[in-house]
Amino acid sequence: MANEVIKFEASSGTVELSSQIVRQYLVSGNGKVSDQEIMMFLKLCQYQKLNPFLREVYLIKYSDSASVSMVTGIETFRKRAVQNANYRGHQTGISDDGKVAWCEVHVDGYVLPIRVEVDLYEYQGKKADGTITKMWAEKPRTMLKKVAEAQGLRTAFPDCFAGLYSAEEMSYIDMTALPTGEVNMTPSKTSTVKEKPDDVQPIPESETPAEAATESQKDKKVTPAQAKWLYATAMAANNKNTGLLVAWLKDNYGVTNTADVLATDFEMVKSYVSKPLIVN
Repeated sequence: MANEVIKFEASSGTVELSSQIVRQYLVSGNGKVSDQEIMMFLKLCQYQKLNPFLREVYLIKYSDSASVSMVTGIETFRKRAVQNANYRGHQTGISDDGKVAWCEVHVDGYVLPIRVEVDLYEYQGKKADGTITKMWAEKPRTMLKKVAEAQGLRTAFPDCFAGLYSAEEMSYIDMTALPTGEVNMTPSKTSTVKEKPDDVQPIPESETPAEAATESQKDKKVTPAQAKWLYATAMAANNKNTGLLVAWLKDNYGVTNTADVLATDFEMVKSYVSKPLIVN
């Protein structure tokens, strides 16, 4: 999975995704996502032909201990419904007291519309302390109707919306914190690093000088021995894939050569280079 690029056609055009792109540009929240969670997100996008760069779907993880959430914007539900050949329109409504919302979807071949009803107490968003979240406090009727709309369309067209859930359906999602604009992703330009001889072997960690790692000077670079150790170990861990090493260094540390790694970052970089470099 490390370097695999998944390519598929979405309604907006060709989409190319990889685990590294997802980690760097498409995760909302402060939690660290696992390889398995990223793979699930990649496959959801591929299977449902969703473009996460246009915010058609979000990968959300608020903390390391939290569960990952994959939510779809309500606009995606509406666009997909219109594109279905059997779709004949839908409408939503809500009771006068705002406690029950409904959605009716008209499907070709059905005598009656498919109707779904949802109750406020089941979906109203609340914080950990029990207080109502901002959007549910300010626009409860709008939010509840969107829940009914998403559920109604998914019930009417299960093949189109399998595995897709709107943010409104998940009460713990902070919708005000979700980004709305298109993802601004500038691909890293792959540069080259001078090749080292194939017989370069990793320097034993016991021989790696450590004095520079504790240097108080913020612009102090790693020692030559440390740079050599980083390079050799990274090459050994990634089958001498220089391009991957360069891309990883640039994406994570803004440099393209191990010799340019700051001494203050050495211990952190050292803890990663013996693993596949996309794990960060």
